Amino acid sequence: MPLLDANAMFPVTHPDGRVSRTTVYLKNVINHPRMEIGDYSYYTYYGKLDETAEILAPYLFPDSRERLVIGKFVQIARGSYFITSSANHPMTGVTTYPFRIFKWETFGYKDLPVKDTIVGHDVWIGHNTAIMPGVQIGAGAIIADLLDLAWWDWPIDRIEANLRALETGDIEALKIT
Repeated sequence: MPLLDANAMFPVTHPDGRVSRTTVYLKNVINHPRMEIGDYSYYTYYGKLDETAEILAPYLFPDSRERLVIGKFVQIARGSYFITSSANHPMTGVTTYPFRIFKWETFGYKDLPVKDTIVGHDVWIGHNTAIMPGVQIGAGAIIADLLDLAWWDWPIDRIEANLRALETGDIEALKIT
């Protein structure tokens, strides 16, 4: 039985066998037309499953123009969320007051450019982090070799066979596997 199950809704099991219901694999609980989520990316929070998308990206609506893209193996801690372009205040004029949000015909600043928010693979987003609109977070850490390894594309059995090297940052050991 593999350590990780990409189809699990709740991936964490306590030593006593209890399943933690505060950590979810996002791909398995979110069905949102403007969100693209990679395997094994999880979110830890207290809330109802059907509100996960709302809690994670409260201003990303099904008819928004921007997207939220989250890579594989992303870890998102409690209290973190994404502010997307649909909620952004205009910042190029003489006021930041969001006049257009009060009328649906003008909501979303359809004449202003929007950017997708993109989170690369193996990104850790710590507690109470607000990710701003259009931000692009690169894959992994600052070790350039990590991008060449692209461990997130390996089959799960290879990942599990190399857990020690992945967890300790033994890049040389990972290169020869």
